[in-house]
Amino acid sequence: MENTTQPVVLTPQEKKEQFITNLKAKIIEKIGDGLSAKFETSSCAPSFGWSVEEYNYMPHVAERLRKEGYTVTSSVNHGVTDWLITV
Repeated sequence: MENTTQPVVLTPQEKKEQFITNLKAKIIEKIGDGLSAKFETSSCAPSFGWSVEEYNYMPHVAERLRKEGYTVTSSVNHGVTDWLITV
């Protein structure tokens, strides 16, 4: 008898949650021992080769970072959103 593991199938909501959690961890890692990190998203993400998911979910990530005590600001220039996350 073979011991096969069934692949884990995530619901769309679980996939979204996983993406948001991973993006938040990526940003915190980017800050590292420093005091701030910049992160950019774009409304034209596919055209620029950037992540559409990062653009769509960054506001959720920003909200969670704020709840953890980070300061998150953003500005938009020419379709690119510049995010600044500070400790």
